[in-house]
Amino acid sequence: MVVLVLNGTEVRAALPMREAIRAVEDGFRTLGLGRVTMPRRISLCVDEFDGSVLCMPAYIADQEALAVKAVSVYPRNQEAGHPTVSAVAILLDPRGGEALAIIEGGALTAIRTGAAVGIATKHMAADGARRVGIFGAGAIGRASAEAMKEVIWDPVVKVYDLVRARAERYAREVSRRLDISVSVASEPRDIVSWANVIVTATTSATPVFDGRWLESGVHINAMGAHSPSAREIDTATVVRARGRIVLDSKDACMAEAGDIMIPLGEGTLLESEIFGELGGVIAGEKTVRKSGRDVTLFKSVGVAVQDAAAAAAAFRIAKSAGIGTEIQF
Repeated sequence: MVVLVLNGTEVRAALPMREAIRAVEDGFRTLGLGRVTMPRRISLCVDEFDGSVLCMPAYIADQEALAVKAVSVYPRNQEAGHPTVSAVAILLDPRGGEALAIIEGGALTAIRTGAAVGIATKHMAADGARRVGIFGAGAIGRASAEAMKEVIWDPVVKVYDLVRARAERYAREVSRRLDISVSVASEPRDIVSWANVIVTATTSATPVFDGRWLESGVHINAMGAHSPSAREIDTATVVRARGRIVLDSKDACMAEAGDIMIPLGEGTLLESEIFGELGGVIAGEKTVRKSGRDVTLFKSVGVAVQDAAAAAAAFRIAKSAGIGTEIQF
């Protein structure tokens, strides 16, 4: 059995953001049509080290994409200068079950998460929106800026991070690499009162801004928190978006997304006030936004269909371009 191995650099070379958006959007569309097998992910907490490990399998029948990803999330790693998220994905041949590729999952996760930000923004943001505020100067925040360049004409970005030096480095590097304007916000309100697209991509367990600061017409992508007790988005924000809230997976978010579960528990949000899932929006060509003044919210905990779609696309491109190392198992 010959298996292709892709390290992080090779994943980024094999999966440019434009291709990732195309593959992940198709994966979500297939999910919305009911042709994806995706059990709820298995979660294992490693409490003494403030970490968690997740196992995420999915099969996309239309793409013949079968993959499983193991991902660890250790927020304290930032203190030591190590990645918060580490992962590995295995792409399998659905016909016989043999491994086709072993893919470094940190880069894959960042790219496919950024792709989801781009896809949700494409379907939910107001026409002409181009002022993008990003909370979190890590890998997801960087991939989100890259996705914005694909779906928004001439985006202007402000970034906020608790560590200002990290935000300043982000601004220098992202503006140079993407050839877009990127500046550093001094405080959260600088972003929220200015942006018409917001991305939260942090490890915070508590809201990163006050929803009362939001301007009319803003679209929010809440990408970071993924446990019942953690949330980046406060109740005021959720209330502003009632009836225009889209989830990556209702099943997953109802089990893991404190951003949604906490307001539901408070009674300030009703389940009927959730518009639906992103896959259903794409597949059904449903319009979430009714006016340019609506506040819309996309909440994602990250789902395995994204990994399977991205892994299959990376494998296909890498094989064609001669990227990666083939090993005999």
